[in-house]
Amino acid sequence: MRPHFKVQTAYPSDRTRLIRHHNRSKQPDGTHPGTGHLLFSAVALLVIAVAGCSRSDGPEVTFERARILADRGQYAEAIRLFDDVQETMSDRAELYFQRGVCLQALNLYEKALENYAECLQRDPENKPAMNNCGVVLAKLDRFDEAAAHFGQLVQRDPNDALALRNRGLCLHDLRRFDEALADYNAALKIAPDDVENWFQRGNVYLEKGDTALAEADFSRAIEVNPAFAKGWMNRGVARFRSGRRDEGMQDLRHAAGLDENIIVPDIEWAPPVTDMTAAKPVIPKPVVDWNECSGFIRETLADRGYSDIQTEADYPSRFCCRLTARQGDRTVFVTAALEAEFGRTFVPVLPDGEPHGVLLVVKHVSSDEAGSKFEVTNFSADWRPNSGSVDFLVLHGER
Repeated sequence: MRPHFKVQTAYPSDRTRLIRHHNRSKQPDGTHPGTGHLLFSAVALLVIAVAGCSRSDGPEVTFERARILADRGQYAEAIRLFDDVQETMSDRAELYFQRGVCLQALNLYEKALENYAECLQRDPENKPAMNNCGVVLAKLDRFDEAAAHFGQLVQRDPNDALALRNRGLCLHDLRRFDEALADYNAALKIAPDDVENWFQRGNVYLEKGDTALAEADFSRAIEVNPAFAKGWMNRGVARFRSGRRDEGMQDLRHAAGLDENIIVPDIEWAPPVTDMTAAKPVIPKPVVDWNECSGFIRETLADRGYSDIQTEADYPSRFCCRLTARQGDRTVFVTAALEAEFGRTFVPVLPDGEPHGVLLVVKHVSSDEAGSKFEVTNFSADWRPNSGSVDFLVLHGER
């Protein structure tokens, strides 16, 4: 199971210092903001609760109400209020930070990145904004840039275990395993009971083929937190790879009992040891120009009556994207992707709080000097995925 970057959602001020985590699965250390509570002054909260928020309210009251809405998970409503006060509070770094957190919670990564950059222009020493910039860049598969952001935090504070861990995850994605291990080793000296550090270091060992070291790290993560489903799952994978099939399946089944999003086949149907892999996306090999494919996707949506088509998140390495489009008087989210080899198609999940959207899958038919040709293989105007705790879904089809 893929580890998550840790997002910081509290602005560093005297009034509120609480850090929440952003994790769809609501694990203690992932990526869904909504599992904590920002603290507000009782007076401000009372004024807002009694008076509500009207056009006559001052910018401070509107800003506080936006923060409360964000803490309740009403991110779109909070963003509208932050927009309302931007003109009068344009020099306030916290405005851009809080709006960036909301945009990030909705998976609107490019816009979140712009807001964090605005925050850092006004407050260059803002560590949470620097951290979240790195997280967003990693979400966009810009791992080199993300590692550089986390590296700046490490330079400022060599004992910043979170920055070391996040940089380690980027270096892992870049397959710079020795550097990733060095970061995890340093982080574990600072925070020896951080289950994510043990889990993520175990993943590096697992990918390097060091199954004994990987199993030891996953076991340590489980020892620290017996309810840590990801640790049980990947220890099962490590044991499976080392030939201990029965023990591996026991771990996998235990993981499934802790997390309903983990589905394990009966042992009679389990794949051979050589085919057993950790839960990490397999990126399809590039066979076409993604720009051509995304152009066809836009043309297809326009032909079907959608207008004002905008890209919200683009993942060229996975040949998929998420867009918004107008359909009549409403805005809808569109998840679009290129069908990959053997019918495996990677698609980004919908933003948190969006129960349904539009799904469009296209297939590459042929290429010549004039360009590539595509055709639609799947279109649903009312797609209702069960995304669980992942960033991407894999659709399985048949050719």
